[in-house]
Amino acid sequence: MPQPGPAVPLIGSSDGSARALASAVGDAAADVGSADGAPEADAAGLSEGAAALATATAFDAAGETGGVSAAGLQAAARMMTEAAVRTSRRGGWAFTDRIPLAGSWAAVGRATGSGCDGSYHPVMLLAVDIGNTNVTTGLFRNGALIERRRATTHARASADELEHLLDALLRLDDASFADVSSIVACSVVPSLTAALEEVAARRERPLLIASAGTVPVAVRTDRPADVGADRLVNALAAARIHGTPAIVADFGTATTLDCVGADGAFVGGAIAPGLELGLDALAARTAKLPRVELRAPDRAIGRDTVSAIQSGTVLGYQALANGLIARCRAELAEASGSTPGDVRVILTGGLSAAPWARGLDGVDAIDPDLTLKGLAILHAEVGGGQPLELGLPR
Repeated sequence: MPQPGPAVPLIGSSDGSARALASAVGDAAADVGSADGAPEADAAGLSEGAAALATATAFDAAGETGGVSAAGLQAAARMMTEAAVRTSRRGGWAFTDRIPLAGSWAAVGRATGSGCDGSYHPVMLLAVDIGNTNVTTGLFRNGALIERRRATTHARASADELEHLLDALLRLDDASFADVSSIVACSVVPSLTAALEEVAARRERPLLIASAGTVPVAVRTDRPADVGADRLVNALAAARIHGTPAIVADFGTATTLDCVGADGAFVGGAIAPGLELGLDALAARTAKLPRVELRAPDRAIGRDTVSAIQSGTVLGYQALANGLIARCRAELAEASGSTPGDVRVILTGGLSAAPWARGLDGVDAIDPDLTLKGLAILHAEVGGGQPLELGLPR
């Protein structure tokens, strides 16, 4: 584990270094914005942040911090981060909006006020779920999931680009790699797995990669080595949080059903093309059929092209999912000597909270963060991290 660094001193109002920094940032923003061949940057946004940083150099009103106004610095940091993210969007990374979870960074805090020595020790776990469509990150403190972010996956991204992405996502929540003590990840994109390993080495942060050899779940299939790490992480989370036997239906680029036996072992499942993948293929491979909104129609008999496509895809997918879940549920119940009602069904993945998914039969829980929680559990059980703070599934 990395040793905590020295305390970062506060900058008093009599110290001009903060103002000098603000001026330098503003000058750099203008240079970047005007340089020939340079990446397009949001110079105006960075300059606004620099001005806010200069303003923040006044003493705290209560006189307790003895230096920079924390609120002012936070506002400046947010302006500059948002400007950086706007720049990042132009470079190809696309970010979703913040998804607030239990707690907040205001509650987490890095206190330097009265009664504190000004030092800070990294206590955050960064969980990274690299999927075919999205890179999802989760920040955990003392086992509790504090924030979650998501960006579009770019499979050919370099280590430099991935590092920039992760740093930008952290800064959206007023955090940085300095706050991260360890990283745990699962990935279905080998090139980004290698890139993340390089990032962790640069930042000197321990990295635990989920795999068949690291996830503490027995695999009872014909070819255990072929089982995806994300499926094993889901099985681990389902067993620890929701109980067994269980089925995890993960709705993403692909739809996977991960079946967990009564003893917690991964016993197999099903894989089907994801719903959005099917809609995209239909629009791309036909001349006159449009890409339609992902919405369940009121009737199975469509009265126009759009409602007919929605019927065939959305209602058809509901039937596919219901049928597979029912059959897997019956087989798990038979194998464990229980009844189908004893088999827990948990929905997760990017589409798990969609209205059409909520209409599936016999669902016990919808937990979009199941994979992130599974990574935190893996880190706790294998890497010696904090136990997951259990709560009601979202």
